[in-house]
Amino acid sequence: MTLQEIVAMFLYTLAHHQKNGSIGNLFLRSGETVSQQFNLCLRAILKLHEHLLHKPIAIFDECEDERWQPFKSCLGALDGTYINVRVTSQERGKYRTRKGTIAMNVLGACAPNMEFIYVLPGWEGSAHDVRVLRNALSRPNGLRVPRGNYYLVDAGYTNCDGFLAPYRGQRYHLKEWTDKQPESAEEYFNMKHARARNVLYMMGEEGSNRGRGKNKRFWTFEEDTVLIKYLHELSIDPKWKSESGFKSGYMNKLEEMIKYVLPNCGLKADPHIESRIKHWTEKYSAMAEMLSTSGFGWDSDKKMLQVEKTVFDEWAKAHKKAKGLYGVPFPHYETLAEIYAKDKATGEVSESFVGAIDNLNVEIANQSMTIQSDEDGYIDSPTHSTHSTQPTTQSHKRPMKKEDDNTPSKKAKMKEMKGKGKTHQSKDANELVASLHNTSNTFGKIFEDINANLGTIANSWSKAEEKEQKMDDEVNKVLEEVMKLDGFEQEQLVCCCCSIVGVFLGYCSVVLPLQLVCCGSIQADAGMLFPAAIAGVLLVFLAEF
Repeated sequence: MTLQEIVAMFLYTLAHHQKNGSIGNLFLRSGETVSQQFNLCLRAILKLHEHLLHKPIAIFDECEDERWQPFKSCLGALDGTYINVRVTSQERGKYRTRKGTIAMNVLGACAPNMEFIYVLPGWEGSAHDVRVLRNALSRPNGLRVPRGNYYLVDAGYTNCDGFLAPYRGQRYHLKEWTDKQPESAEEYFNMKHARARNVLYMMGEEGSNRGRGKNKRFWTFEEDTVLIKYLHELSIDPKWKSESGFKSGYMNKLEEMIKYVLPNCGLKADPHIESRIKHWTEKYSAMAEMLSTSGFGWDSDKKMLQVEKTVFDEWAKAHKKAKGLYGVPFPHYETLAEIYAKDKATGEVSESFVGAIDNLNVEIANQSMTIQSDEDGYIDSPTHSTHSTQPTTQSHKRPMKKEDDNTPSKKAKMKEMKGKGKTHQSKDANELVASLHNTSNTFGKIFEDINANLGTIANSWSKAEEKEQKMDDEVNKVLEEVMKLDGFEQEQLVCCCCSIVGVFLGYCSVVLPLQLVCCGSIQADAGMLFPAAIAGVLLVFLAEF
């Protein structure tokens, strides 16, 4: 088996948490072979601990990292962490942590540059951090703290020689300083202590899965300045700027640019730079929205928001992203405005009806003044004589008389022009109002005429219906009287009724065909025409009355 294959199996097992059987199937080796080679490789790696672990170096007076400047002679930070393990059912009790998980308690100490100084794995999860630390100090090759130096520890440890813990009973965790500032010396010390010791959490997030609260990182002022500086450079570079923001891959470019300036910062595009850009974008949007509202101002010297505390508190109740911006300098606001202001919706061009009218009045007044000034400034000269035979260089426009702007005549003229502009504007407005009034009156008359005509049509229809009803009643009376006549056959009476209906309808030319239809095959003889004659006489008699 080659050395490359042994190292590959070792790294694959650690990276993917695979079992011997899975590694054996992948590399076509038996489980026993995989186990033996893994242990050999692990022993070789452990022998390199003197070269892999960082030698502790105390913080000196010229330290440029603002997180560690207050802690002179400090070696780094120390804390315990839980790593999940699989154990037999008989041993689960002592490996069960206070949170209920099965894990081991690993003690780790790291330097400010995020390199491990000391690691002690293997303690059961039920063991307290102080007990693990005591064991690390008592081991022959355990943790050593030189006299005069110390490590930063949390409140779970004892504040003693070699270990500096925060004040108990005071705010400490970084999330507690998001929207508030320290109110006492103890709280200020705890804030500085937490920011420096946060290096331990940044070490842990390198190997943990992404999730809420697992990628928190405290950014220094220098890191923020470098990030926003290079972000501004990319925003003006057409290779990286697009209409919708930035082109794909710009965060990887930022990572390269930041690493060139700050090689030991450990910032990654995902999740550090991505999260920080989101943070600054939200803060800028909240600040820009406040500055566009009356009652909020900006102090360009202090780079700080100017507003009453009560006003800001009321605003922050409805705008959660504005929290933490009161009384805190915002030195990157101008640079962020150059990056995001042109892509941010402001609503500056929106206007109501009243605002549109006012803007149009101003625009019309300016146009009137411009036209008036053009008419007064350019005066056409007389045309040249066509009988002149000598060439001439005389201009087609008379030279304007130069006049000092401060002379009384010039001032009076400008005043007169402004007066004319206002008069012209007022005259146009009055004419527009009068025209709209006349149009309204005209439409009113038209609608009145339409209503009158509709009423006349309705009355006509009503009279026609009444007349038709009256005629129907009269026809029914006549038909009843005709049907009562004696000495006539049924066919003759039907013919007579048809004649009556035809006369009433005014269709005299269709009386005879109507009789033929109603009587079927009966021929129109003299006997059948007699009932028609009687019907005609009756109708004439009724018409007279």
